[in-house]
Amino acid sequence: LIHGGPGSAEMAVGWAFQRGWEDYFTVVQWDQRGAGKTWAANDPETVVPTMTKDRMVADVSEVIDLVRKRLGKDKVILMGHSWGSVIGLETALARPDAVAAYIGVGQVINFHRNEAEGWRLALEDARADNNAEAVAALEALAPYPGDAPLTIERIGAERTWSIHYGGLAAYRGDADPWFRAMRLSPEYDDAVLSTYDAGSLASLGALLPDLVAVDFDPVTTAPVPVFLFLGRHDTTTPSGIAADWLSALEAPAKATFWFEHSAHLP
Repeated sequence: LIHGGPGSAEMAVGWAFQRGWEDYFTVVQWDQRGAGKTWAANDPETVVPTMTKDRMVADVSEVIDLVRKRLGKDKVILMGHSWGSVIGLETALARPDAVAAYIGVGQVINFHRNEAEGWRLALEDARADNNAEAVAALEALAPYPGDAPLTIERIGAERTWSIHYGGLAAYRGDADPWFRAMRLSPEYDDAVLSTYDAGSLASLGALLPDLVAVDFDPVTTAPVPVFLFLGRHDTTTPSGIAADWLSALEAPAKATFWFEHSAHLP
């Protein structure tokens, strides 16, 4: 299980929803470079230069091999969410020897197309809501993403209104329960959680060039079964783009499962 959001301590949230899975599966997850306990335990000056997509794909592969050896399994089911869906899908495509099936949640397909569609939908919602502040802020970004560099600031300006209109949690502007769950995590104390913002910002800065370049559009075949869990109202990684990609994909098995009352955090 590869959680999403570069640098996020989403393992600290996992306990809130994955306990039911543990009745049926051995669930393995880890704090990626720049995230959670990994960030807290390491010198940023040492870690940040190593934070590239290719290095983190290699990390996924190494963790898979460790799990296979420790549990005596030939293959694992790999699930990736958001940023985790980038390095997860790349790993699944490269390691059919070790991956039995891949599950993408909030799957990123083409970052530029994702951003353009998310911006369009947020602007559509803002106009329908007669929200002059939101319309002005979103129109100021046009053309988005365009040819200008995609900075953290520009993405953040779009996300402000995408989240406001339910593109993250599907309940307008309210992803707070997701983040509040971290405070109750049995695995994380305040000392680790206090590093969340620093780890996230450092990770976004290091990984943004790789994230902006993500493009799975040329991928038309997969050597493993591929399943997508998609929130119907997701405009962070617009679910229609991922569903269309899967419909054209050739794979041993494939299916899309819709979460009708959810967005990016089903």
